[in-house]
Amino acid sequence: MFHLSARLAWHMDGWNGRICKEPASNTFCVGPHSYPGTYIAENRSIKWEEENKGRPCSKMGKIPPAFIVLMLLVQIF
Repeated sequence: MFHLSARLAWHMDGWNGRICKEPASNTFCVGPHSYPGTYIAENRSIKWEEENKGRPCSKMGKIPPAFIVLMLLVQIF
C-alpha cells in the first residue's frame, strides 16, 4: 500500500482553470502551510489577480503562481 499526503495551495473555486473569484481573500494559498511554502506569496500579484478574477488562465498570457505549483506536482508524480 502507498499513501501520499500533500499540502496544496487551496483554490476556492475547485481548481477549475480560472483565477479565483476572490483572490485577495484566499489566504490559504499564500502561507507556509501550503506547498511549496512561500513561493506563491512571493510571486503573486494581487492587483493582477483582482483585475482578472474569474477569467480562464488559458486566455491570460501568463500563468499565476498557484497554477505553476500544481503543474510542478503533476510533473513530480
